[in-house]
Amino acid sequence: GAVGVKDTALEVRKARKQGILVLGVFTGKEVDLEAEKIIYGKDFIYTKDIARFSDIVAMYLKKIIRN
Repeated sequence: GAVGVKDTALEVRKARKQGILVLGVFTGKEVDLEAEKIIYGKDFIYTKDIARFSDIVAMYLKKIIRN
């Protein structure tokens, strides 16, 4: 619920302040995307196809390495 979203968002922010890169990969229902945005800000990817999970994470990691 809302408390869990707030707690998770706080932990993500704490990790980022320590220099830890955090990415959310969301495969749930579109109705739940707002919680994902609150938790991860812009650093999340939404896919309806769980089979693409590894491809998506690989693309993100390549982007991080290039930058």
